[in-house]
Amino acid sequence: MLKKTLLLMSMMLLFTTAVSYAAELKVGVVDVDLLLNSSTRVEALKVEVRKEFNVLQADLKSKEDELKKKIKAFDEQKDLFSDEVKRTKGEAIRKEQDELVKTLEDYQRTIKKKEKKIMQSVVAEVRDIVHDQGYSIVFEKKSGFIIYAAPEIQITESIIEMYDSRKKNEK
Repeated sequence: MLKKTLLLMSMMLLFTTAVSYAAELKVGVVDVDLLLNSSTRVEALKVEVRKEFNVLQADLKSKEDELKKKIKAFDEQKDLFSDEVKRTKGEAIRKEQDELVKTLEDYQRTIKKKEKKIMQSVVAEVRDIVHDQGYSIVFEKKSGFIIYAAPEIQITESIIEMYDSRKKNEK
């Protein structure tokens, strides 16, 4: 709490100092959650990630079904096996279970990396947009430091439009 208060006070001091020295200070507020949920371009990126996730999930389901069959076959026949064969087959099944868990964790990491990359890309491009538009400072609406923002400095909708139009212009 003390850190937030000090940070807020520092920002206010910086802001008042900047106002006194700057001829024109252009301030904006962006709601990143709204951007991520309203941008057609971000939605297209999310669809790509979901498609990849579905492929990985199908692969994982296939491996899980195969393992379940092996476990069922082992359980049905284990009374016929010697202790040594039971131990060997049991270890092989446990190893496959461990590999399945590792594969799941790898898939989760892959998806998280892709989501993080999308977020970093969006933030970087938003920075470029606000820089090109001449903003001196832009706050994120949900950051917890903004108590009030006048509607005229809330630029989320225009950022979404500019962000989405950039992709169309690139094609």
